[in-house]
Amino acid sequence: MKNTKEKIKLIIFIAIIVILTILKLVLVNNQPLYAKFSMKYDDKLMVNLANNIVQGKWLGEYDSFTLIKGAFTPLFVALIYKIGIPFLLSQNILYILACITFILVIKRIIPNKFYLILIYIVLLFNPVTYASDLLRVYRDGIYTSLILFLISFVFGIFLNYKESLKKIILYMIGFGLTFAAISICREETIWIMPFIIAATIMTILFIVFDKNCIDKTKRILLYFIPISIYLVTILSICTLNYRYYGRFITNDYNSKEFKDAYGALTRVIPEEKIEKVPVSKEIREKLYEISPKFSELKEYFNNIEIVNGWISSGDSSIRDIQGGWMFWALRDAVEQKGYYKDANTAKQYYIDLAKEINDACDEGKLNALKKRSSLTSPFDINQIQDLLKEIEKTIKFEYTLDKMYLKVPMTLKSSLTESDILFEKLTRNKSNRDNTYLNKKAESKVKKLENIKEIYKKCNKYILPISIVIYVIYMIMMFIKKTRNKLYKEFLLLSGLLSIYICRIFIVAFIGLTAYESAISVLYLSSIYGVQFIFSILSIIFTVDKLIELIRIIKLKKGKKYGKGNRVNNINAMS
Repeated sequence: MKNTKEKIKLIIFIAIIVILTILKLVLVNNQPLYAKFSMKYDDKLMVNLANNIVQGKWLGEYDSFTLIKGAFTPLFVALIYKIGIPFLLSQNILYILACITFILVIKRIIPNKFYLILIYIVLLFNPVTYASDLLRVYRDGIYTSLILFLISFVFGIFLNYKESLKKIILYMIGFGLTFAAISICREETIWIMPFIIAATIMTILFIVFDKNCIDKTKRILLYFIPISIYLVTILSICTLNYRYYGRFITNDYNSKEFKDAYGALTRVIPEEKIEKVPVSKEIREKLYEISPKFSELKEYFNNIEIVNGWISSGDSSIRDIQGGWMFWALRDAVEQKGYYKDANTAKQYYIDLAKEINDACDEGKLNALKKRSSLTSPFDINQIQDLLKEIEKTIKFEYTLDKMYLKVPMTLKSSLTESDILFEKLTRNKSNRDNTYLNKKAESKVKKLENIKEIYKKCNKYILPISIVIYVIYMIMMFIKKTRNKLYKEFLLLSGLLSIYICRIFIVAFIGLTAYESAISVLYLSSIYGVQFIFSILSIIFTVDKLIELIRIIKLKKGKKYGKGNRVNNINAMS
């Protein structure tokens, strides 16, 4: 009878999950592709690279665009095109699979099916997944799912560290594949590393010191599985790039030569510092005099029309090229001089440029910072207070769901070039050339999505502060031995989620302060909306569950006491 009841509960649970999933897909299926035809460094680049992969040309003919960004998104677009699934549908399916993976993992510590359904609902209808910023042929929609997969597999390893080796191996494979995908999807893996390193160390410590854990050495050695998967993936990408372009690198963005050159440019200290402008006109004028290689770019950077084009891409009130666009301008200038005819010619140019500028700085010809190799702008310690304000601003932007728009803006573009047609061809999605929202059915669905977003917006305003208070209480209770033993797993899971959230907030705030204000956006924060929602809902579920358990224990103690008193009274009466 017990088994039958459990089977019925499981069937109902699965049915609810299926119904919720179908509901989500039905609500989002009318949204058009947000085709940013002119974004040659972003959306258009992904489409062109994917088209080259489909044609069997790897990433195509070499130029300044070919190796600048990770290959995962073009590979994903090419794969779903070959399979025949529309891009937006495939992106939703990937996210749904990530949500299901998470609840399958978290049921280890939260077996209550009602709680699991609640967590699934919160994750599934995460408004960022149907926000217009993620309806582009770009990497952030995919990246959001990959981050959720990564959290799931890392948690899975931690929560099952003493279970069967086969089970742990599955989580290790998932961890390896996901981390490898993340590494070649976006270039900034640094913000996720504190979570991965801390979780790995904690899990190994639990394996080592848990007396009930057997095969300790084997379990620790299983970490070679994700390491091997990561290395094989990276080496495969590097090998392909070497075969086609003669460069054994994942992409130019991470290449030492380009980082050295940009780091050399940004180490020069100007007499007049302009916020968010790492290589001002003043610096460029000085560099023309001491660097023959950089002086070759003088004609490009002195072209008012070109420079104004870069300025208008950011905050036009800052009358110079901002950090978010300077390295693109640099590559464009170098390409115009013909150095991108092949990968090794471009590589040599950046080696020579870095040497000339660094030598001049080291010889005292220029007032400069220490030698640096980075694509980030230099940070002044005096900016600490400004950075804290920027962090506060970024947190507020995230938890208030500010500027999260669901309707895709319609384009005025009536005719498309052959290149633009690739957007619809490769994605198998209708783009935003037609006003989708004139359709009553589509309008009704987007209104429902807007209502769901408003629920998140109103609830999050209160739930996030409550969850932070809960976390602080948990932190205090970890210093008490009696409560520590009952809360440590919950506390560690919440700490992991919070670390991811804080690291991403910091990275975005830092870029917003030093490079360009528009970095604080739904797009760049998309990967942590779900993380924040999980942190909040888990904090509350853990607390409610512990309170219910405490009430049950108190009632049980009272019941025992009451029962003992009755027995004494009965004996007295009989006497």
